[in-house]
Amino acid sequence: MRILWFGKPEDSPHQAEPIIYGQKTQCAKGHNPSNPLDEKGIQRLQEIVGVLLYYARAIDCTMLPALGSLAAAQSKASETTAKACTKLLNYAATHPDAVVRYDRSGMILRIHSDASYLSETEARSRAGGFFYLGDNTDDSSPDAPPPTLNGAIHINSSIMNNVMASATEAEVGALFHNAQDGCTF
Repeated sequence: MRILWFGKPEDSPHQAEPIIYGQKTQCAKGHNPSNPLDEKGIQRLQEIVGVLLYYARAIDCTMLPALGSLAAAQSKASETTAKACTKLLNYAATHPDAVVRYDRSGMILRIHSDASYLSETEARSRAGGFFYLGDNTDDSSPDAPPPTLNGAIHINSSIMNNVMASATEAEVGALFHNAQDGCTF
């Protein structure tokens, strides 16, 4: 079933920070001082985040970083937050046919871990993890074929509470967080 939609096509669920080449220091994003939303606007934002969070966890994990940023900004929601929400809705309408594909595998839990350094407000970093069931192959040799990449059984996309001192520390923090999540499986 197709839905009629007259919005702006979006190929990215989240606004990327502009790249400044040659910059020696990295600074965290600050809060954008735009007009705050009223209670009705905040409630609409919470409803959208709730519905899309369920869809993103089940089917389209590309929305999780944008949803995490919107959820973190709910208490101080502003017009900028509403624009980010509209961008996410336009992305969801532009790409309505997301699918998850599972292939037969050896049922070995594999985790791909990553982090982004100082990508959130208040000098925070984001941890990400892709948990899937892969083949039982020895991938220690460089000539070994890569394991079969299956659909995700769990996705981690969270803002780390601690302020990290470097990108390496953010990567290790994300690895620790993903390993803790992996122990529950």
